[in-house]
Amino acid sequence: IMATTSNSFTAENIINDYLEKNSKRLIFIIDNLDRIDADKFYYVYQIIGSILNLKNITFVCLYDEKLAKKLLEQKRIDYEFLEKIINVKINIQNPTKSQLRDIGEKIFNNFLSKYYPSKINTNIESLDLVDSVLVACENLRPLINLFNIEFHDFANL
Repeated sequence: IMATTSNSFTAENIINDYLEKNSKRLIFIIDNLDRIDADKFYYVYQIIGSILNLKNITFVCLYDEKLAKKLLEQKRIDYEFLEKIINVKINIQNPTKSQLRDIGEKIFNNFLSKYYPSKINTNIESLDLVDSVLVACENLRPLINLFNIEFHDFANL
């Protein structure tokens, strides 16, 4: 299982060989990176950048780009630092009010079916409530938190 480079064992080679020989892939999901301080943000990306040569390892890093830029500015580091580390960048736009309403309706119905099944067939005039909530919500997280929906509930939408 151990590979050698110049007759020396390295952690990188050991990990790469193990993952390859066992047909394994590791995926690390790191969320809320924009909610940590600038030093920690930079440190996390330094670590990720230092282990880029590991095969079959993927990092999915979730952050608000505007906040990430501000964190790097605090450290006087150019945003190009991240661009050198990030292989694929996916921008997810905030949903429209109509999309939020549809999602809110599904979340609300899931909530009713789980906690109040007898009310699920009721005429959902309560969607006025969903509309009211959407006015205050700019993204999905507060809406989901409002109904205290667990992740697997949300995944079944």
